[in-house]
Formats: sequence, structure tokens, C-alpha cells
Amino acid sequence: MSSSRISFIGYYFFLTLTFFLFACRSMVSPKSKIKFSRSINITQGLKDIDSRFGSHLIEQQKATYLVYLNNFQKIIFVNLDDSTDRPEIDFMQYVSDCKVFDARLDSSFLYFWNHDNKTFTIFLHNKGTHLEVKKQYNLSKILDWNQYYIKYQPRNTFTIIYPILYLAYGVYNPATTFLDSTAYLKISLFDSLRNYSFTKVGPQPVATRKGLYYEYDSFISQIGDSELVIGYRSYDSVYKLNGRTSLVVEKNSFTDNSGFSKFDRKQESNLAYIREYSQTTELNINNIFLNNKNLLIVKRLKTNDIYDTKFYELYILNSDLKVVLNRAIADIINPNFLYAYSKGFLCLDSSLSKAFYYEIF
Repeated sequence: MSSSRISFIGYYFFLTLTFFLFACRSMVSPKSKIKFSRSINITQGLKDIDSRFGSHLIEQQKATYLVYLNNFQKIIFVNLDDSTDRPEIDFMQYVSDCKVFDARLDSSFLYFWNHDNKTFTIFLHNKGTHLEVKKQYNLSKILDWNQYYIKYQPRNTFTIIYPILYLAYGVYNPATTFLDSTAYLKISLFDSLRNYSFTKVGPQPVATRKGLYYEYDSFISQIGDSELVIGYRSYDSVYKLNGRTSLVVEKNSFTDNSGFSKFDRKQESNLAYIREYSQTTELNINNIFLNNKNLLIVKRLKTNDIYDTKFYELYILNSDLKVVLNRAIADIINPNFLYAYSKGFLCLDSSLSKAFYYEIF
């Protein structure tokens, strides 16, 4: 048997084993199961990735592409089934003078938030051969920026369910750690005649407004057919909102075993303290919505030291916010690169050169 074959078997065994290492931590009897399906080598890997753009998995022309922006401002389309198919689009004219931005991508459109000038642009794209501005919205006048600000959250600054745009925001009030009682602005992009009227939606937990933690990022997206769900990096309750009224219709805590460390506000200017805190506290580090509309949350578990091995737990919640799967994984998988794929999810390893497909059934 070849050494590469032995290596693959060992790698597969380790990946499979890590999903069951901490089954005793599970708070429910799982209603779903998970299995490793296959690995995919990514030729050249994701080199020189610009983290502001994020990475996205799309289906186009019967092929699956992993899409990212490199440091030369080129959007790279990586065909996961054909290593010779790696087209690119020059994006420099749109980001060369932009310090902060966020992006979303689907099979037809690129949605781009320019944090510097507060514009939201929708591009039509075609796999590395075409990029065209379809619509641009100037949102610079929707709020009094002396009182409010758009809250930059990598991968979660905005969510688009066209024509509704959800933007994370905050208020200039140190007494509430610069957070409002709600987390998002719900903006109708069809409402240009009234300068894009908005409503405030999604509760902001009292614990975060009191400054108990350091990480305040949140996420919001559609779950099921028409409802919304909102969750947080430092809070284990998730809320379901009515998609039309945005009122809370359900709340559920997906675990009763949280390990979020309280943040010492007296140490706010101590960079060493912040670094240690940020790398050792528990965090809900990523989330995606699977193709069956279930929500997958990745929790990084608390450690005692920044050099300790990191472990993560997967929680899958159905449209009723009930946990249907809870399993643990080790740090061989990079939890920041996670994508809905087929009947489960795809994730990258720490080298960003190999993808693993796990099926949920």
C-alpha cells in the first residue's frame, strides 16, 4: 500500500474520530447524524486571501466554485472538480480606495457593502468572465451619523434578502457599550423616494449591552420558508422573527453549558489582556444555513491558555430552533471556512488546501 494511501486513511480516521470525542457534552439525543463523505484537494489552495471579502461557495454552469478575493484584488473562482478551471475577475477599481468592506455572493450576483462611503452595490457576475454593476444604493443619508454607526462585522455586516437589506448597527453610547436595544436596520431598497426608510429589528441581549463580554457580533438570516433567525457570538440564545413584522415569535438556548468569559472593562487598553481573552474565551465563531434551511453554529470551546489546542462543537438547529445534532471537532478544520453544500456542509483544513464534505442525514 502506498504511503499516500496510508496517509489518507489516517487523515480520514482522525477526522471521523474527532466528531465523537466529546459526545458526552451533547445536551440532546441527536435526531440527525453526520458522516464524512469525501475530501477534495484544492490545487494551489486559497493563496493571499483578502479576509474582508470572505469566501463563498456557489453553483454555476453545473460546477461548484469556491470564490475568494486575493491580495491583488482579483476575484478567484476555484472549480472544486476541475483544477484547471480557475478563472478570475479584476476587482481593483472597486476596492483599491476602500479600506473596509463586506461581500456576499450567489450564483448570479455579488452584493458589496462599501463601509467607507456607505454604498451598497449589486453586481451581475458570470464565472470569471463578466462583472457588471446592476444597481447601486447610496445609504449615506439614512441616519444621523453623529448618533448612529454601521457596525462592521466580518462576514456579517449585512444580510440581503432582496429587496430587504439588513445592516448591523450601533449607537454612540458608551453606557451600553455602543449598542442599541436592537441589532439591525431593516431597509427596503425599493424605497428610494423616501431615502430608504428603515425599521430597527432583532433584540440585542442585555448581557452584551452591559459590557459583560468583548465580542458583540451577531448574524441574521432567513430560516425555513419566511421567518428570520438572529444569533450572537457571545450569547447562546437564538431568536426567531416573523419575516413580515420582524417581531420575536420564539427564543431558544441551544446549550446550557456556556463558557463565555467575563471581560474586565478596566483592561480595555491592555492589548496583551485582550489578546489572551479573545483567544481563550468561548465563542460562537461561525454560522451557516444548510440547504435544508437548518442552522449550523460552530462554537469554539474555552481554553486556559492561548497555546492550548482548540476544540469546536457543531450545533445544528431546525426551523423550530431545536437542536437536532451536537458533535465536537478538533482544530484540524478551520471553522472560518464553512459552506452549505449538497446534503451537508463543506469545510477547509487549516492549510486552506483541502476541503472535507460531511453529510447530514
